[in-house]
Amino acid sequence: RAGFDTARYDDIVYAIADSHCGFHGATWGHEVMLTRQPNLQLVVHELGHAFGLGHAQASDCITVAGVCGIDETGDPFSPMGSGEVDFSAYEKVTLGWIRDQPHVTAANRYVLAPPTKESALAQSLIVDTEQGSWWIEYRSQPFRGLLFRFIDNRVIPSPFAESSLLMRKLTKAKRPWLAKGESYRIPGSFRVTLTKAADGRAEVRFR
Repeated sequence: RAGFDTARYDDIVYAIADSHCGFHGATWGHEVMLTRQPNLQLVVHELGHAFGLGHAQASDCITVAGVCGIDETGDPFSPMGSGEVDFSAYEKVTLGWIRDQPHVTAANRYVLAPPTKESALAQSLIVDTEQGSWWIEYRSQPFRGLLFRFIDNRVIPSPFAESSLLMRKLTKAKRPWLAKGESYRIPGSFRVTLTKAADGRAEVRFR
């Protein structure tokens, strides 16, 4: 620490640029070490770990039988994955940055707002299954569509919150968001359809 008093700070970041380590960064409790030239995505990612978040993973598909392989940091829409955009609704609820989100238990139509701005509307819809919970959120930039993330309730406990698993191939279009008019069947549960998609809100049908 070179004589610097860190006692007044909640989180400490050490930057060791060009150290030729085999990894980009590591987190111990509330201390972060960066081993590459710092950039915003790397700092935010490691601070996310310091706050208690796990990685934002991705997979091509999931069935009742299991997951079709996991990309450990494959979510391009979260800094806890490979992205440089805002945290997901799941991550924001975990951090206490937005309120708890509603659980869908009956077929109906629901209105959903993006989690990227403050809103009185729901910012995620949660579907609970035997395998875990599905968090559905709406993004209006740079596309308009629904993202589906799975949280496995059977994972081994760790110091971090359970990782989210983004579905990368929801339809035959093989992209990670559901566009207006498209549907996705949650394994063993609802069929979800994006019926309306505007700049600040979406309408989602469960049946």
